[in-house]
Amino acid sequence: MIQTLSKDIEFEVSQLPKRRETALKVVSIQDLLTFDWGSQAEILQQKIPTLMSILKSSIGDNLNNRLPYVIVGASVILYGRCQQLNLLQYIIGLTLDRCGLNKEGLNILHDIGLSVSYTSVHNKRKSLVKQHEDNLNSVVRKYVSANISENENVIVSDCQSNMNIDGDIIHYERDSNVNIDRDNDVNTFSPKPFEIIGDNLDVCIAPTQMTMKKQRQSLHWFLTMVKQKRITYHDDLNKSSTVNQKQILDIPSSECIPSSEQIDLILNNFVFHISTTLIKYIKMLSPIKVSYPSYIDNPYTHITSKKSIVLNFDLIDVSENSSQGMIKILQNVHDLAVPHSSDTILQKVVFGGDVLTNEPAFAAQEVCRIVSRNLQV
Repeated sequence: MIQTLSKDIEFEVSQLPKRRETALKVVSIQDLLTFDWGSQAEILQQKIPTLMSILKSSIGDNLNNRLPYVIVGASVILYGRCQQLNLLQYIIGLTLDRCGLNKEGLNILHDIGLSVSYTSVHNKRKSLVKQHEDNLNSVVRKYVSANISENENVIVSDCQSNMNIDGDIIHYERDSNVNIDRDNDVNTFSPKPFEIIGDNLDVCIAPTQMTMKKQRQSLHWFLTMVKQKRITYHDDLNKSSTVNQKQILDIPSSECIPSSEQIDLILNNFVFHISTTLIKYIKMLSPIKVSYPSYIDNPYTHITSKKSIVLNFDLIDVSENSSQGMIKILQNVHDLAVPHSSDTILQKVVFGGDVLTNEPAFAAQEVCRIVSRNLQV
């Protein structure tokens, strides 16, 4: 019986290292970002059912809470047979490297099959940085370059830009007629506008034992992130030939009054939200939750439900609470995200935020103007 099980396990495992097998390998960076214990368990159960059954029976009861133990055990066994089956090992190695584990520690974990080697982690980290740079180029720099080219070629268009910091946004929008690709749900205008969100990042490092050399450290940084706008007024969701944005002053006041159909739709939405609340908090109605819809469907649900592209933009070693820090923040955002040529700003940006952000920003702008005038004199 043991020999039969051994043959079954050997046959199942021997099928995995083949080139067509990609479920347990790191083919792209997306495999690292979308890792999930449940889906990984389903894949292992499908690929190596005999080995997974033995490992599950060894764990005993309460398998749901101990499922990672089974997956780690199976992954270590498969990694010992073929080091190309390294999805979990890459995730553990990158995570521990990010937490500060040194080269010796990673190599020890590699020897026992829990992680890839330090060299593999280093190479993967370099590829992650390269992909992040490519994403920033496609989202930010490509859009800024398109605006610079348009302004330098004297193509006149009305542009509106907003920039907010401290949990607020910087984004660019353009008024123009855009051709629509009828095979897609969004337009072919590329690249898309983006938003930059920024806020202070304060870190306090307190040592276990205070000495003359080991004192409490307070670090103040400013973190900015980019979010690409997935849907704009350029996107023709009704699939007409062109998209024309109306000026608000040209819209008749009568169009702002809701029609009877729109009022009925709002009332139906109110009924849905009230019913959802009742089902959630009244136990007698909980059986209805299985058959009751979880959201209000609309023709654009498949577009609006998609995730936005969010990227780390810059980490500046200053705080927005100081004048020098705010000047450096504005200069960095200006250099990377504001369309300009030499000393000429081709597209102005409006700064916005709360009171604690606006006051240092306005003071920093005024200081820069005074210094610029003194240099010209």
